[in-house]
Amino acid sequence: MKAANPSSFERTPSADVPPVLEVRGVWKTFGDAVAVESVSFDVADGEFLFLIGPSGCGKTTTLRMIGGYLEPTRGDIYIRGRRMNDVPLEKRNIGMVFQSYALFPHMTVAENVAFGLRMRGVPKRERAERIANVLDLVELSEFADRYPVQLSGGQRQRVAIARVVVYEPDILLLDEPLANLDRRLRDSMRVELKKLQEKVGITTVYVTHDQEEALSMADRIAVMEGGHLLQLGTPSEVYNSPKSPFVATFLGNTSSYQATVSSVDGTFTDLEIDGGLTVRVVNGGDLEPGENCLVSVRPERVALFKASPPEDQNVFRGQIDFLSYLGAGVEYIIRIDGTDVTIRAHEALPAGQPSHREGESVYVAWEPGQTVYLKG
Repeated sequence: MKAANPSSFERTPSADVPPVLEVRGVWKTFGDAVAVESVSFDVADGEFLFLIGPSGCGKTTTLRMIGGYLEPTRGDIYIRGRRMNDVPLEKRNIGMVFQSYALFPHMTVAENVAFGLRMRGVPKRERAERIANVLDLVELSEFADRYPVQLSGGQRQRVAIARVVVYEPDILLLDEPLANLDRRLRDSMRVELKKLQEKVGITTVYVTHDQEEALSMADRIAVMEGGHLLQLGTPSEVYNSPKSPFVATFLGNTSSYQATVSSVDGTFTDLEIDGGLTVRVVNGGDLEPGENCLVSVRPERVALFKASPPEDQNVFRGQIDFLSYLGAGVEYIIRIDGTDVTIRAHEALPAGQPSHREGESVYVAWEPGQTVYLKG
């Protein structure tokens, strides 16, 4: 299917401006094990790119090769047009923030931030000015004389970022920097970190397995699995127009089914899924009768009705097998009558109470254009 148009608030690289980072056909092997295989992507000036995927997919290995902690087995990495493969870590102008933050416990906030400047031989007067500016930027000026143990998790995270931002790196690399925070603080720090990145305007590559972080913060998302880069695009593109079954099922919740094309006309294509149900999709012009494909529909695109819904939608009758209350919403699992097929539906709860209950018979409906299909 055609990719969705990116929203106005999602930046994409400009063809007129050279990328800050270029990763070209990069491989990394450890003995006979291939950790990263032929990965290529660019990152534009000021862009916030997320590398996401399950554990062991190669995202952290890719980040460490960019940072100089690992050397590519094959391929090239360029920063501002300069090939980095043989440039040692300490000579790359890159800032790296690890999951543990790695702050010096015996140093104050100001001393932690000053450390990189001292190592680079920045004069004392300039150091003091830069430290003051960056602490003001991360809103920690009043904590300059405190030690890490006297700070909250969110404050320590901001110190770790300030420590690398202060020496003005070409690229900021973040390796799951919010993983050690509790859920509530992590949610608030997403907003703070995104605002800080936009304020500083620094090119950033961020590794995480947290889909919510990626969807809510990224300009673009690179989805990795098994050492391969499967899809690169804006959050709306990878969520609404996945290019592989893995991307379709990895990002967010979805109901997925194997299907066979039963008929094609000028506007719609009918697909027969497991259980003998027919699902109608908008004809993308790339399916032929008898072809196999994967069909998926997001729970938030599925509506439930007590009476029969409009006939121009995919409509099935079923029974609510399970209800999961999520506070701001509720997720239902509905078993379609006469089959073993189940489908998920999500309902927002502005009034606080779900519209349906377990065991209730309902109609399940969604528009043909909300169904995603993937050939193969």
